[in-house]
Amino acid sequence: MMELVLHLMDIVENATRAGADVVAVSLAIDTAADTLSMDILDNGCGMDAQLADRALDPFGTTKSGKRTGLGLPLLKEAAECTGGAFEVQSVPDEGTQVSAVFGLSHLDRQPVGDLVETVAVLLVSHPKTEFVLEVEKDGESFGWQSLEIVDRFGLRSRRTDSAVLAWVRASLAPLRALLPVVEL
Repeated sequence: MMELVLHLMDIVENATRAGADVVAVSLAIDTAADTLSMDILDNGCGMDAQLADRALDPFGTTKSGKRTGLGLPLLKEAAECTGGAFEVQSVPDEGTQVSAVFGLSHLDRQPVGDLVETVAVLLVSHPKTEFVLEVEKDGESFGWQSLEIVDRFGLRSRRTDSAVLAWVRASLAPLRALLPVVEL
């Protein structure tokens, strides 16, 4: 995976497959500490310790018909190769938290990617999942919740409606200042 948002999409896919109907994503950039942290918390079915260990094995998967599960192992490697850290915490029947810390200025750190378009894709792909997004960069923060769509457009609105997607992109536009799509 070439961008961190692709890891995010993979984790959200796993969370929704595990029954999550709420996914909270937090990104924090601290240039003084030279870190970029990404946390994804879901309220899915969770995992026991044995299954959580298996999720980090590239040759283990819970998906029928697949022999490998590379998502979490690739994210772990991406974080650790920048001098960062990785952790999965999960409680059966409560949910899972995936946390990755990257060396911000490390040469091997993957770019964040286009978070605005990624959120738009996730909203369309998972219409029954509520998303909470918190982004912080050096003390400047931005928060967003997909429940705002209901407040603005009503319960019967579809996330695929062009007006809804245009509003989502516009409401997330401040992220582009915090997390430019192209990082230098």
